[in-house]
Amino acid sequence: MSKKKEKDKKDFMKVRNSRKLYFPIYLMIFVLIGVIVFIKYNGLTINKIIFIIVGLFSLASIKSAEIHRLCNSYEVNKNSLVHSAGLFNRKTRSMDFLAISDIEVKQNFWQRLLGYGNVSVRLYSGESDSPVKNINNPKKFGRFLRKMIEARRKEGLTW
Repeated sequence: MSKKKEKDKKDFMKVRNSRKLYFPIYLMIFVLIGVIVFIKYNGLTINKIIFIIVGLFSLASIKSAEIHRLCNSYEVNKNSLVHSAGLFNRKTRSMDFLAISDIEVKQNFWQRLLGYGNVSVRLYSGESDSPVKNINNPKKFGRFLRKMIEARRKEGLTW
């Protein structure tokens, strides 16, 4: 790989919502399937409709969790932070590094325990916070974003 491509790769990060956010849904599906396996293993009968409902519920839950996860992406490039939202109707918001005033990493107890959280980005213009929600390793993302902002500001001063 050429040095330019390596540098461009270092100046770019793209993240999505963490699958850890959906842990309760996956746990519920696991428990439901475990109950059905337990009932079948012990030779008890189970109504086919219940079996079909559990299967459809499991598939629908997994599919909706993954669609929700794919609807949001956050990208840091060499000039800005870009948030893209939506699956069919796409909304993209770009925040130039020179307009960002502050970055704050927020994690509650469960988020710290599971290793995901939120990064709040404030702009000088006083607009509302732009949250980067439920991403893996938010501290690493915040450090990377700060590093990119500092590099952009130093670059801006050399004009």
